[in-house]
Formats: sequence, C-alpha cells, structure tokens
Amino acid sequence: RIAFNLGLSARAEGDLVGAAQHFAEALEALQAAAAVDFVLQTAATWSELELLRGQPQLATEILARVAAQVEQGSALRQAAIAQAQARLHELAGQSSAAREQLIRARELRVQAKSEAWVKATDLRLLRLEMLENKDLPRLRVRIEQLATEFSRLGEARDALLAQLLHIEAWQLEGDCASAQSSASAVREAIQQLAD
Repeated sequence: RIAFNLGLSARAEGDLVGAAQHFAEALEALQAAAAVDFVLQTAATWSELELLRGQPQLATEILARVAAQVEQGSALRQAAIAQAQARLHELAGQSSAAREQLIRARELRVQAKSEAWVKATDLRLLRLEMLENKDLPRLRVRIEQLATEFSRLGEARDALLAQLLHIEAWQLEGDCASAQSSASAVREAIQQLAD
C-alpha cells in the first residue's frame, strides 16, 4: 500500500512516470500478498494513468493482468475496473462497449450503496451521450442537477467536473457566451478551493 500511496502522491505532483513506477511496484506486491481489492484498485488507477500518458496498449495489458481476479473483488473495486475498461473503449471510439462497461460500473456502485460513485458514473454516461450529440439541452439540465447533487454530497471535485462538462455542452450547442460565463464561475470555484 505504501507504493500505491506514493504513486498517488507522485500523480498529484504531476510526476506521471514516477507514479507509474510506484503503481507497478504496488501491483506486484499486492498480487503477491493476494490483496484482491487493493490489486483491482491499483490496476484501475494505474490503467487510467497510462491513458493520461498516451499508453493505451499498456493500460489494456494492466487490466488483462488482473482480469482473473475481478470477480473476487468487492463491488466497488469491480466497478473501478469496469470504469477503466469503459475509458479504453471510449478512447478507441467504441461507444457501445464503453456504455456497457459504465452501466456495469453503475450497477455495482448501486449494489455497494455508494451514492457519490453512482452519480460520478452517471456523469460519465452523460458525457458519452453528449459526445454523441444526443439531446444536448436535456443533457445540460441533467449535468446541472448532478453538479448540485455533488455539492450537496460535499464532492467538490466531482461538482467541478460536472461544471466543466456543462461548459462542453454549451460549446457543442454553439453558445460560446454561456460557455464563457460558466467557465468564469468554474475558475472562481477552483480559486476558492485552492485558498
């Protein structure tokens, strides 16, 4: 777990290479210790990091390394793997496969009674719909609702992610003035968090 936490710290500091090294070390040690939930969380986190680094093949390989252990994990850890797989599908342009994995992640998070994680998955599903240009005004309203719900739950980071997605929706609709206005509000919220 120490290597995993070091990886999280390195990622937060912007050291993606160092974070990847720590996650690799953590995954090896956790697999040796048969700590399934930690193995799955580490694999999901490391896989998503490799996507940030532009390494989709490595991200796929990481998830393949733990595939046999997924069903042994808790619902939340299985959901983390499903979400990482969804991201891979999304980046490969496979919307249907991405949606299937996100729906699986959502079901697992509902089963785990994790309201904040369910809403975070809802946000990912809305983003997928938005990228397919499905009824943008309706999606914008739902995104706004999620931002409010995240704030109520004390999930400031997810509330900001929802607000950023809201800006994307305005842009897709061609309403640059509303997008800029929303962006100004998000900048202020980020500055308040930093203070």
